[in-house]
Amino acid sequence: LNALWEDRRLLVACYGTFSWLRSGTFGKDEDNGPPDAEALRRGTQRIAERVGKDATDEELLEWLRAELRSGLPARLLALALDGAAGEAVALVALRELFGWFRERFPYYRGACGACAEAKTEFLGLVRASPLDRMSGGAAVAELYRCTACGARTSFPRFRTVPPVLASKRGRCGEYSWTALRLLEALGFEARWVDNHAGHVWVEARVQGRWVHIDPCEAAVDTPLLYAENWGRCPRHVLAYGLCRDALGGQSNLV
Repeated sequence: LNALWEDRRLLVACYGTFSWLRSGTFGKDEDNGPPDAEALRRGTQRIAERVGKDATDEELLEWLRAELRSGLPARLLALALDGAAGEAVALVALRELFGWFRERFPYYRGACGACAEAKTEFLGLVRASPLDRMSGGAAVAELYRCTACGARTSFPRFRTVPPVLASKRGRCGEYSWTALRLLEALGFEARWVDNHAGHVWVEARVQGRWVHIDPCEAAVDTPLLYAENWGRCPRHVLAYGLCRDALGGQSNLV
């Protein structure tokens, strides 16, 4: 089966089956207890290995300035460096940024890439194409068939920022990673947060306090969002990030 998968000749029904195919175990949810050592390894590895494989801070700032001509990037850069303006001002600017982000980058629900029809049939998962693996680190792609025109649409699950910015398609995985890198490019210390039950978001350090940010919801400083609005209270939440050590190098934080 793994040989068929590597040759892109295997269609997998769901992510649980994909997890079994790759690791021999089915993915965990909150009812199965806390994340295991392998889940922690994947989280820390993603943070540690992203340097040099993604867009640079300079490239992301250039993109932001081109897309946002309101002066918001300059304001956020100043707020990240200087705390004199206060936390409230910084939170207002972050809400403006992620309100804009959600409008430009809607949550992808499988719409047809040919005719934009929303009603499609999920066919399964395939191995991502060589180009998508090389350019965006995608290991898997979702495949949909349009109920209107019959076209097939591939949704690669990218792990780097540039193809997400180009395609404007993503879910919490793609958008949380993009938010993390944008925040870092703007000068904020940021970390990637995983509830190990199917959802990820980010936190930014604002005036010495870690602030919850969910780009899919344009939510800033609303950590009770999931319990109050989703009816789900995350129980096994871990934040992954990088910090500077005393010598100015980088070390992993969990």
